[in-house]
Amino acid sequence: MQQGKKDPIFDVAEEDHLTFCSLLYQKDYSSEALNFIDNHARILNYWKEGEHSLLPDQDDEKGRRKFSFIDLVWLGMVKELRDLGMGKKAISNLKQALFDTSGLDMLHEQIDRNPDQILYALQSQLGITALQAKTMLDLIEEKKDELAQFKTSYLLQYIMFVLIRRRPLHVLINKDGNHVPCEEDTDLTIPGNLLIKEVKRSAHISLCVNTIVGKFLSKSYIQEKLTDTVYSKEERKLIGLLRKGTPRSVTVYFKSNGKMDRMDITQELKINGEARLKEFILAGGYENIEIVTENGKPVSAKKTQKHKL
Repeated sequence: MQQGKKDPIFDVAEEDHLTFCSLLYQKDYSSEALNFIDNHARILNYWKEGEHSLLPDQDDEKGRRKFSFIDLVWLGMVKELRDLGMGKKAISNLKQALFDTSGLDMLHEQIDRNPDQILYALQSQLGITALQAKTMLDLIEEKKDELAQFKTSYLLQYIMFVLIRRRPLHVLINKDGNHVPCEEDTDLTIPGNLLIKEVKRSAHISLCVNTIVGKFLSKSYIQEKLTDTVYSKEERKLIGLLRKGTPRSVTVYFKSNGKMDRMDITQELKINGEARLKEFILAGGYENIEIVTENGKPVSAKKTQKHKL
């Protein structure tokens, strides 16, 4: 295939899929990344105890735990489930399923035996066309050896779906730790989605993969090489602008092709006296400014800056 050729399903260069896998599996993070868990050293030791360990496989460096981005997402899921009262045994069952790496081998076998059935399943479950499904299968077969080295698990597939497809994905988990993935707009009338329908009718917990992945991507300790792969140049500029302050409102305008065009950031400032107003005006960089007065004196001002993305 041509270098940099776009995958019509994901609109991402095919080699970027493997780049994602590599970055997601790298053990780049220490236990300091787990500050979202109170007293994480003690909690991790408890999660590791007994036959139902909840910790992912780790590479110890002189006794220090190291984690990949996938590990962080998993531990974020564990915290959510523990906060909701799910027991270690059920979560351990979920861990075994999400980290199972036999799925890709089974998929290759099923493609060889009944490719038409797999094509139909992809179309119905992902809401894609027959051509897109065929392209996906061709890519899976072509990249078989490269994908094998990353030990493709269900959790990796869910994270990749969120990062590349940019669509909401939920994991529905029952009391025993069994799970099914579900998009928000899943058509439950399609025969292939009967299992999802069955789980949704019973008691279950729903975790949004997008929320957990997004929470970690927003952290400053996440490797820049990963965020640079995930976000476009325009998205990185937008995030950088938002980090500079706490705007009152943000409006993003898009082009007809769906790409971001510009962002308007509105800031509000309390003003005590004319000198503060002059300082506000001299700061410049605004397109529109609105001043609110009481008894003829300025008390607050709003200024809107327009940024080309």
